[in-house]
Order: sequence, then C-alpha cells, then structure tokens
Amino acid sequence: MGAVSLRTAGTDDIGAFIAFQQDPVASHMAAFTAADPNDLVAAWRKWSEILADDAIFAHAVVMDHSVVGNAISFEVDGVTEVSYWIDRGYWGRGVASSALMLLLERVPTRPLRARTAVDNARSQAVLRKHGFVQIADERAFADARGEYVDEYIYELN
Repeated sequence: MGAVSLRTAGTDDIGAFIAFQQDPVASHMAAFTAADPNDLVAAWRKWSEILADDAIFAHAVVMDHSVVGNAISFEVDGVTEVSYWIDRGYWGRGVASSALMLLLERVPTRPLRARTAVDNARSQAVLRKHGFVQIADERAFADARGEYVDEYIYELN
C-alpha cells in the first residue's frame, strides 16, 4: 500500500467525492448519505456548502497521488464528530485506519464522536483500533437505505 495522506479538500475534489457516494454497495454500508446519490446537482450543492463552512474541516484522503476518500470533522450539538469515506476499491487495505489516524492528529478536540450503522463492522473495527468506545446506540432514518437503521455512537476521550 502506498502512503496515505490528508490535504484540505477543495472544489476540485467534489467530483471524486460524489463518485464514491454513487457506489450502491458503499452507500448502503454508509447508510446515512443522500437519498439519491445520482442527483448530481444536489450532491454538488451539498459538497459546496460543506467546503464553504468554516466550522467543517474537510480533507481529501490521498494515496499514490489519487483521491481515494474523504475525512471530515464537524460539530453536532456542541460535540465534535468525525466521519470518513473510502472508495470501495481501497477497502480492506488499511486506508480508513490511516486516514482516521491522520485526522485525529489534526483534530485535538476531545471528546470526539463518530457514528456507524450497526452492520458496518469494518468501520466499527477502525474506530475501536484508534481508541473509540461505543457509548450509545440510536435509531435514525438512513436516506441511503430508505428506512430507519440502528447506529452505534462511539467516543474518543
């Protein structure tokens, strides 16, 4: 595996981010994404808003000079949360773990939270590897699945 790095995401990355979310397997696994990942206008607008928001820190995950995902930190109800998305072609290669490690170095705030659908065992393993512990579970509507889904909430202190 090549070296994984993070860089501040820009508008040039939006096309790649949208393409990752158009993968139906990946979108199902992530669960809490856009209802219609093929609505390119809405996706472009959403990513433009994310990149323009000074309270959101969006990074492109880069490997071998290619964007292979994103890693983001943002605030929800006064608590900083992190999220990441890795192109399915790179799953199982340690990219998510490396990206999260790099993101944790850039986000010194603690506690940090992360969420994952209960059936997303790989993401849960990545979070636990970096010291996150499950603190709660919730049920929320997952647009990508069109139904309510149980999710775990993890925290890193």
